[in-house]
Amino acid sequence: MLLNFLNHGSQVVSKKEPSHIVLYTNDRENDKLLMSVLVSHYARLKVISSISSIGQQLQEQTAKVILVASETFQECLSIYYQALDQVHEEHLCDHGFVAVISRHDEKEAYEAFSCGIIDDYLVARPLYEIHRPIVICSHLLKEMGLSMEQKEGLDFVYSNKYADDVKDVVAKGIVRKNTMKLEFETSLMKIDKALDNAAEKIQQHQTVKLDLQKLNQTLSAIRSDEIRPELLKLQSKALSLLQQVVTDASGEEESLKKAKPQKKGEIHKQNIAEPSFNRLHNTNVNPNELEIHLEQNPKVLVVEDDNISLNLTIMLLNHYKLDIDTATTGRRAFAYLNSRQYDMVLMDINLPDTNGLYLLDQVTHGNGPNQETPIIMLTGNKNKNTVKEAVEQGAKGYIIKPLYKKTVIKLFEKYKLPLYLHQ
Repeated sequence: MLLNFLNHGSQVVSKKEPSHIVLYTNDRENDKLLMSVLVSHYARLKVISSISSIGQQLQEQTAKVILVASETFQECLSIYYQALDQVHEEHLCDHGFVAVISRHDEKEAYEAFSCGIIDDYLVARPLYEIHRPIVICSHLLKEMGLSMEQKEGLDFVYSNKYADDVKDVVAKGIVRKNTMKLEFETSLMKIDKALDNAAEKIQQHQTVKLDLQKLNQTLSAIRSDEIRPELLKLQSKALSLLQQVVTDASGEEESLKKAKPQKKGEIHKQNIAEPSFNRLHNTNVNPNELEIHLEQNPKVLVVEDDNISLNLTIMLLNHYKLDIDTATTGRRAFAYLNSRQYDMVLMDINLPDTNGLYLLDQVTHGNGPNQETPIIMLTGNKNKNTVKEAVEQGAKGYIIKPLYKKTVIKLFEKYKLPLYLHQ
């Protein structure tokens, strides 16, 4: 079967059968050894040779590793990001991107890996380290919660002819890691139970006290690869719960302001939302002209990796007539910023695969369509050094999360962008 696959180019996986390992190549002869190594370890390997095929793979719900082999590293980047741009965020599967390169491109690939533009790279033209493709793919699959069957760690240690002191110290470390994993799983069970209890109280119309900041921090802090599916389930459950108890984060703030008693001699201040909104446009504007403005809603890109923070921001922005794109990774944001023009970008500084400041630098100092677009950095705390660096890289400002209605209105007013409430 393997010989037939390499010689005649037939795919190991049928079109209907999903695979966790996908290889893009236009030179099967050059990548023959790589394919043989992958086929010998993984039961299913999909080999493709078109950008549209990568796009189709990205839309399948099966998590996977996509290896892109080409003559240069730049071509690898171009092929993958063209495919990524064809797939909408909601249809994108969980995946890892590995650039298959020649030795002379290794430095460039390493720099891209350090910045999160790729998940990993493999020097395979020619392939020097025979088992390296398996190590890379297995690691990325594990990050997506797809652990391959492994030998028991203690069995491996004691079955080899290691010195007794080496066996003892390694075995002690393995037991410690397993204990930490168990504690992680226990903490997830506690969070799951707490969310279920809160949901039950809501159904019974009882008061529910949710510490949103603590919940957000707890879910964001869990980075164990082994429990990724459980984490995603908890985040989904938390978001569902938040949609029931949170309508508008800024609305509560405004209500509190209006409820405060006036001091003697103080002029009562109206809710700032409507006056600020009205100042954006002349109230005597011609209705026909108004219709033209309404057809051209500002395009906004929100880059935020935390699902809870992202959804709270979207809930707020959805009050207005805006065209909103969202990106939860630096890679998705990089693809959007190089192919679509926006009127404003709200970008989190800390992303799972790269740093928001790196993307900021690439956009403001590049030749893409958003070189002049105002980019506002989102941050959980005001770090003077970070703020200074962001401004030096071209950021137009920063906002301490969470985002409030008052802040949004002032922001759009500053950059003279139309902001219309949904009727």
